[in-house]
Amino acid sequence: MITRLIKDKIFIGFFFIGFFGFLGPLINSSHKESAIPPSLHTLFLLIIFFPVLEECLFRGILQGLLLKIPFMQKHYISITLSNLLTSILFVVMHFFYHTPWWATLVFFPSIILGYLRERFHNLLPPIILHIWYNFIYFIFINNDYI
Repeated sequence: MITRLIKDKIFIGFFFIGFFGFLGPLINSSHKESAIPPSLHTLFLLIIFFPVLEECLFRGILQGLLLKIPFMQKHYISITLSNLLTSILFVVMHFFYHTPWWATLVFFPSIILGYLRERFHNLLPPIILHIWYNFIYFIFINNDYI
């Protein structure tokens, strides 16, 4: 699976979009979620544990169940209704611990993660990309965490 991901131009494109995509809204931004630097344990939770958990719940269980409904398999610009609904619920969940602006911005990476789940019929690609996106966010952008 890893070899297939490395050779897949779409996955690699989304990988690099993650780094550069975060930079746009952050230029001259005063975004700060917390002034208290967390421990390495907290960084592990934010960068590894929560992305794996979220992908298993949202892309694995929820999107997987929705894909079994024929109506939810309909595509619009390569995005299924199941991916769209899963991404909306993913954003709603992020409203609990992010500002409204940042929670809303989660929609676009969520669509990408759902697309990769369907493209590869596997959770590994969205898990890897989600970990990468969180790494970039918590290390380079919201660097109160280092």
